Amino acid sequence: MAERYQPGEYFAKFMEQLPALIQAKDNAKIRQEYLDLSKQKYEDAITQQKLVNKQNAAALTYKTKKLEHDQEKYAVDLFNKERDEEQEAIKYLNDNVYKGAGTEWAANNSKYNPNIKEAAGIVLENNQSATSLANTIMMSTDIGILQKIEDIERLKVSYNVGPGGKKNLDHILGLLDTEYKSNVKTEWLMNNLNHPDFKRLRLFSPEDFYKELQEKDPGKDFRDMVNMQGKAIQLLQDESLSPYKMPPATKEMYKDVVSSTEERIKQYTIKELPEMNKELYQRSIEVVRKQYPQYFDKETNMPKEKMGKIVQKLVNKYYVDQYNR
Repeated sequence: MAERYQPGEYFAKFMEQLPALIQAKDNAKIRQEYLDLSKQKYEDAITQQKLVNKQNAAALTYKTKKLEHDQEKYAVDLFNKERDEEQEAIKYLNDNVYKGAGTEWAANNSKYNPNIKEAAGIVLENNQSATSLANTIMMSTDIGILQKIEDIERLKVSYNVGPGGKKNLDHILGLLDTEYKSNVKTEWLMNNLNHPDFKRLRLFSPEDFYKELQEKDPGKDFRDMVNMQGKAIQLLQDESLSPYKMPPATKEMYKDVVSSTEERIKQYTIKELPEMNKELYQRSIEVVRKQYPQYFDKETNMPKEKMGKIVQKLVNKYYVDQYNR
């Protein structure tokens, strides 16, 4: 038979288990507080790590930017140094090698002076264009030497050429100047074969001959008088057609110039040319034909079209060189 419940038995058991229950509750509270503390520590650690990371990132950004700044500054300083050295090199070439040498170098090789390189390129292009045109003018057979010289002189201004281009044009002008003076010498000798100074002047260079001819040419005064008379006549004609009249004294002065020069011009006589040595002249033609066959037509043996003047000058030159030897 089961034991019967005794009054107070449950209470007694509760009181017996109460310390254990209180201990369990305290243990649960302690564990909760520990968990809460651990969680707080974890969160604090995360916050601290985020702060450290942020500080490290800021430091890294600063170092990176400083490095980039230093590298950029170094690059800028290096570029400026190279730019300045390149400008000095260009100036040195222009001053110590020849005018235009630095410009030519800059147009083809400059790396740190883009504006100079561009400007130098334009100068070189102008130089090349002007030189090409000058060569074309020099080789032309349709215009005279003096017109060629005038046209090439005009190129210097119209093309705004640099020192290198001027050097090329001056070289071409020098060749034309020598050719012109050589032609003057040959023509004078052809027309003065019996002149007492013929043999002496024949040995002169074209430059020296032209200089002496300018100083001693008796025809210079004659040409000056003709030019002076022509200008005076032209002024009087213009005055007669114009509503504006010159002062009477001025008009009389020009009339006196015309009359006085007319008398002096009459004093000059035209000398007869010496008789041509036909045999020597024919031999001169044959020599030129053999030396310059490209100037002659193979079928007719006559000078080619536009080559007549060149052949004539060569023949006259040979004739003068051989005459009276």
